[in-house]
Amino acid sequence: MKGLQPTRELFKVESELSRFLWLNRQFLSSTTKNLRIRAQQQLLAPGSIIDLVAVDTKTKELVGIELKAEEPDQGIVAQAAKYMKALKAQAEAEGLRGARLMIITGQPDEQLEEAVQAHADKLGVKTDWLLYRVRFELRSAAV
Repeated sequence: MKGLQPTRELFKVESELSRFLWLNRQFLSSTTKNLRIRAQQQLLAPGSIIDLVAVDTKTKELVGIELKAEEPDQGIVAQAAKYMKALKAQAEAEGLRGARLMIITGQPDEQLEEAVQAHADKLGVKTDWLLYRVRFELRSAAV
């Protein structure tokens, strides 16, 4: 499958991935261009706690970031739809230009990505589906 990652390059637990990204948010901001991360584990609406929230400083969109440490499951579709509705309402309340949902996962799933995109199209919320991997390298400190 296109984009399949070796499991040794993935976190096993979502909370570890979330903590890693929070502690290294400057990296996330630079690789995803113009994102200013502003919150971790934010309640968007009753029963809707998203992993990270950011503002795109260029497009003035509210960006919700949902993390899946390994592969997503069918629940991501309903979860994403709930987040998109809440993000859109929050963006309007804050006077922002729109909302976007970014899903960062360890493994691809084209069917789930298409199902999430169908909800996004109905709601008028942009979505990005990104794959991550973590690499750890050791090398001699001697030059």
